[in-house]
Amino acid sequence: MIKVKSILVFFFCILFLSISCKKDNDLNPSDALENGYSGTLTVDFTNVLPPFDVSGEVSAEINKQTGEIIFGTTSLTYSGDTIIEDDSKYSRSGTWEINPVGTLSETDKDIIDFDGGITVVNDIQKLYVLNDIGEWELVQEIPINESPFSGFSFSINEAVTEGSKRGISTANGSIFMTLNLLVTLD
Repeated sequence: MIKVKSILVFFFCILFLSISCKKDNDLNPSDALENGYSGTLTVDFTNVLPPFDVSGEVSAEINKQTGEIIFGTTSLTYSGDTIIEDDSKYSRSGTWEINPVGTLSETDKDIIDFDGGITVVNDIQKLYVLNDIGEWELVQEIPINESPFSGFSFSINEAVTEGSKRGISTANGSIFMTLNLLVTLD
């Protein structure tokens, strides 16, 4: 009789553990989304001095059953220069590698917690002066290694109806990201 009780207790312990333990990526059916979504994320980067305005676009998918969000990747290459007075020139050039990631908010399935995943590659500011023979001579070169802030929250409902746009703007320029989604027919 003790053996049977021990086996039953062992069985119920295993059953309890298998029910209470779930994988991180498993969602309850009640957690699943009503729809799947497909669309684009547009990244706009504007700089004031020197002036340039570049944009790029990546694909965006949201899985209805799992809530998994998949973004494509892209690069933004930028450059610009401006003459300061008549004898100096300021230039800036570089590339952003953009590898966005997003997850559904734990508290609201309509909200995507997002990071633009921007890595700065060879962003360099240069200052030139006009020398005595009329040629531009490099006098200073400053690398910019800081990635810009790109952590935002997007609304899925807003992305479907009008585009969910988030960003920051300063006196030096701006970065805006716009998520546009369409409901997919599953």
